Amino acid sequence: ALLLACYIFAPSSLAYGALSGSLPFAATLAIVGLGQMLVVQQGGFDLSVPGGVSLAVVITSHVPAGNDAELLGAVLLALGCALVAGLLNGLMVGFLRLNAIVATIGMNALLYGGVFAVSGGVPRITTDLLASIAGGETFGITNSIYFALAILILVVFVMKKTIVGRRFEAIGANPAAARAI
Repeated sequence: ALLLACYIFAPSSLAYGALSGSLPFAATLAIVGLGQMLVVQQGGFDLSVPGGVSLAVVITSHVPAGNDAELLGAVLLALGCALVAGLLNGLMVGFLRLNAIVATIGMNALLYGGVFAVSGGVPRITTDLLASIAGGETFGITNSIYFALAILILVVFVMKKTIVGRRFEAIGANPAAARAI
């Protein structure tokens, strides 16, 4: 319906240039949305996502300092920071029973503090390798779309085809029934 409305009222929004400029952002939102879906499915929400995404971007652009050889370490560091933040959020909300709004907003503030600690408030150009991977195209489609599709396929597979995923889904749908089973 949205595409039809665009076609009728703003056909230029469906032009290649407009789509190629907006699809990388849509892919990023799709990836973040998949993560949020998993949190919401368990009856929660996470307001620390903007800080986590910002910290990942800053780490992957600042830590390598333009050196492609340092990129993998920076990506792993960014992933580690995201995992630690998520585990701490889960600990605070799930085990310490803190209010999710308070815990995740507090974590978001800490993550933004990390952004300024790493960057010093100064933007930096990323490495050529990351720019070619994240900003490049394959078969005329931006690579970020492929990343979003790969993560979507992975999440669907884990949720629908694995015991862990089915248990995760059952707990979110009805914790009492899942506990009884």
